[in-house]
Amino acid sequence: MLWLTQDEVIAQGFQVRGSPTPQVVDFPADLENLSAEIPVPPSFEEQGFIPGPSYQWYGRIGNRCVILEREKEELPRVGKRVVVYTSYLEQQDKSGDWTVLFDLSALPSAIFVTRPNFIMSRVVNPEDVVFRPNPSGWNAAVYNASSRSEAEELLKFLKQDRSNGDCFIGPPEPQGLWSAVQEDEGQGRVLCTYPVPSAAISFACDISSRTPSGRLIVKDNSNANAEQYLVSQGRVIERSNST
Repeated sequence: MLWLTQDEVIAQGFQVRGSPTPQVVDFPADLENLSAEIPVPPSFEEQGFIPGPSYQWYGRIGNRCVILEREKEELPRVGKRVVVYTSYLEQQDKSGDWTVLFDLSALPSAIFVTRPNFIMSRVVNPEDVVFRPNPSGWNAAVYNASSRSEAEELLKFLKQDRSNGDCFIGPPEPQGLWSAVQEDEGQGRVLCTYPVPSAAISFACDISSRTPSGRLIVKDNSNANAEQYLVSQGRVIERSNST
């Protein structure tokens, strides 16, 4: 792993390319010890890839350019994490987009590369998805696989770390207009809308954890899906069907 200063990034024409966007991988991390493991200071960004202020580091792993980013302030909704941005390399066309983890194993030990929260793939309409159960009562999509066999290969890799023992393969999340709705004097106030339920549930858990007396309903406002989730005190407390 070769770390680069800001001056070296400019001088070397450092660039992360994508198709159409760079690959994004989200990892849990020991943020307290991360900076001590990186020999160059970070660049502070008022608006980085992550919305809001962040710190960024730049480096190379072989022929792979890497941007490492963390929020300036930890966000309860996402926890202690870092986000990696890198290019899709030619070997991933055959081995699978998730195999970026092999290269990223060169990252500092404060980044838990064997426990990814999310691995971006170029698969648009997957039939099989690798999920990680969230302690707050919902399943987070880790990776959209190109085939069942690819999903099984990733799951086999993840199972080498006991922290991934509950990860599983399932069908993709139902698409729709999933909203977190707060009842306000008999009126439903939409706080957010996402294409998949897990994103809306995550948002609702964050909001409800900061307002313990509040309850939010996550539902599909396109009416294509009947499932609803009742969220309170930072977790899903009930799952129902509106039909």
